[in-house]
Amino acid sequence: MDQVLRNAAEQGNIDTLYSLIAMDARVLDKMDEIPFVQTPLHVAAAAGQTQFAMEMIMLKPSFTRKLNPDGFTPLLLALDKSRTQLMHELLAVHKDLICTKGRGGMNPLHYAAQSGNLHMLAEFLRFAPKTIEDVTSQSETALHIALRNKKLDAFELLVGWLQRAWFKNAAFWEKRIVNWKDAEGNTVLHIAASENAPQVVRWLLDCGGLLVNIKNLEGFTALDIAVARQTQEENQEMRNMLCRAGAKLASSLPTIASWEDYLRSPVSINEKLFIWFFRERMQFSNDFRNMLLVVAVLLVTIAYQAVLSPPGGVWQDNQFNIAAATSKNWKIRIMGILQALYRTLSLGLRGVSLMPLMGLKNGFSLSNGSEADLFSPGGGNGGKPSTQNSCLSATPNMKEAASVPQPPTPLQEKKSQVPAANEQGSAPAAK
Repeated sequence: MDQVLRNAAEQGNIDTLYSLIAMDARVLDKMDEIPFVQTPLHVAAAAGQTQFAMEMIMLKPSFTRKLNPDGFTPLLLALDKSRTQLMHELLAVHKDLICTKGRGGMNPLHYAAQSGNLHMLAEFLRFAPKTIEDVTSQSETALHIALRNKKLDAFELLVGWLQRAWFKNAAFWEKRIVNWKDAEGNTVLHIAASENAPQVVRWLLDCGGLLVNIKNLEGFTALDIAVARQTQEENQEMRNMLCRAGAKLASSLPTIASWEDYLRSPVSINEKLFIWFFRERMQFSNDFRNMLLVVAVLLVTIAYQAVLSPPGGVWQDNQFNIAAATSKNWKIRIMGILQALYRTLSLGLRGVSLMPLMGLKNGFSLSNGSEADLFSPGGGNGGKPSTQNSCLSATPNMKEAASVPQPPTPLQEKKSQVPAANEQGSAPAAK
């Protein structure tokens, strides 16, 4: 970068900036083509020149995510120099700058936890709460960084925010973050045990889902570290808290078979059944899954209706047989459910299609009445939808059936004679 442009950025001289642009219109484009470069925005951010920085963002928005040769973005430089006003202006324009990682895979939330800047730590969590899930290149969370740098106030703030978070899957992420392992397999509980920080252990035990018996890569639990690295007088309080929470020494924990040992072990009968089921499930087509869903819905509907309305002839709700019917209430309901299941299963075994009854487009052909037709789209048409509705092929058209005159029943004849007699002014004779 030209020294004149650097001085203009440090002093916040916007007029000099435009004078340089007038002499060379591509002065900013040349810097933008370099992957890692110290831009005027970096210089202005470190110097706290807010107006010059906002002017530069308007001219070159890509500079906000540009890393300088040291691996820092303008927001990270402003955070390092405690330029609070400039950071607020940057976040007001681009909130997603908090997600931009710099050197070591650290984002602004990690740097705020490292420096103990509580104000900006709370602001970053307010603008971008999902950054709590980010880890560094050493697989460290913001909790790891705050605890390793002995910023207990920042650690308490992060833990309190996790306990109060209510975004989607917040409980899952609370458990995941407090039990997260760094590159050495240490959780924040391991670090607290090694640092002899009973207050940190107390905060962690208040979190939901803390696992106190996790082993690091060396095979030690938090209680192992507390016993080995400190004398009994120094960490008696912390050891008591861990023991009350169920912490144990690694030697007393049950041995868990490794993944390699599991793969070398013989396959059990239960595993074979599960494997067969999931392999068959992966072969199911969408039509077959739709058919199973329709059958399941029909089974539940019929069974529910049978429970609410038992079969006729067994339930007579009157004053003479209420007591008897009540005593047989559960028997009748069970009989209704069994009868509904039997009828539904018999429909499936006979090959009657259920898809057309639900108004679906692809029916099942009933040309040969085989079981394979019931579970294959199009039935006997080689997988193609049947050109004739399967309901029409099994039964006559409902409109045509309704138009065919049916012979009257004796009861209908008797009812039809009563109005005719009344029209002639005579009542039926009493017998």
